[in-house]
Amino acid sequence: MYCQTPLLWLNGKPGSGKSVLASLIIEEARKLPDISVAFFYCNESDPATRDFVAIARSILAQLLAQDDSLLLHLEHRMSTPTGKAPQAVLSDMKLAKELLTVALRSRKTYIILDGIDECDRNQRKEICRWYREVVEGLPRLKYDEIRCLFISQDDGVGRKDLSSLSTLRLTPESNLEDIKAFSKHWQGQIERRFDSVKKHNLDFTEIVAARSQGMFIFARCVFEELYNQPSGQAVLDEWREDRFPKDLEDLYERILLRIIGTGTANQQDASKKLLSWIAVARRPLRWYEIQASYSINLDDETINTEEGRLRGTAKDHCASFVDVRADQTVSFVHGTVKSSSSSSSII
Repeated sequence: MYCQTPLLWLNGKPGSGKSVLASLIIEEARKLPDISVAFFYCNESDPATRDFVAIARSILAQLLAQDDSLLLHLEHRMSTPTGKAPQAVLSDMKLAKELLTVALRSRKTYIILDGIDECDRNQRKEICRWYREVVEGLPRLKYDEIRCLFISQDDGVGRKDLSSLSTLRLTPESNLEDIKAFSKHWQGQIERRFDSVKKHNLDFTEIVAARSQGMFIFARCVFEELYNQPSGQAVLDEWREDRFPKDLEDLYERILLRIIGTGTANQQDASKKLLSWIAVARRPLRWYEIQASYSINLDDETINTEEGRLRGTAKDHCASFVDVRADQTVSFVHGTVKSSSSSSSII
């Protein structure tokens, strides 16, 4: 699919696979010759990824890595008339815009901005407005030199900022075949892990695709839960009509009850604490930070870093609700997990 206009808004409901699609788009764009590609993933749980300047710093770093000739131009812009040293870390919005303007016009550039709905209203408005103005302000003969893809939920704010752009919406129908392919892959994984399951000819693909309502996050969590069952019989038990989740909210409730409704009282307490800390933390927590926090006894005002340290991994305690990133930060697999967990009376 080729978009004739250089500005495109891709939207869809939470969990529909927008960020996964963004990653695929980035991979394909990088294969194109003589084009710089820069991207940014906004994250509601990380304040460092939710404002214009943070995005600008990342975009500039990526463009510099792809075009060394930009360095002198940007250094010249950053130098001050008084001879003062430039900012060690770019923090001024006006300067960020000046540098971006220079960088974006140096060569043909594709920008992908994912999750802009996770920024606060003022930042979101400024991000959309500025990038639109840069693209729309290009001379007619250079109108295709900068392309920008905005990715977000289709909410009221998004429509105010982006509804006039060419729009591609992810619907349950558009995702159906991809979710079926995803389900077929996972069915193979489960049948290889549990030989006894294969002979029952369970129709994972059609049922999961139908109940997912176009949300990849539903399919992912369902299959992770099934794959991590202790036995083939347990998989069959979970697959029963009266046990299998009807929708995403039902699925989250079942996972949550399993996480903090089984095991010893201490195990349940550990899982509750982890989920609570991840939900309310002002930034993503690293696993060693969580372990250190768990070793603190507030009642006794003591720290027991050895015996009190939390054993295992975040996945051991929070199952399919969390992911551990390459930098060892622990986060919910999706924003919908946070909202569901936070509204639960259990946590």
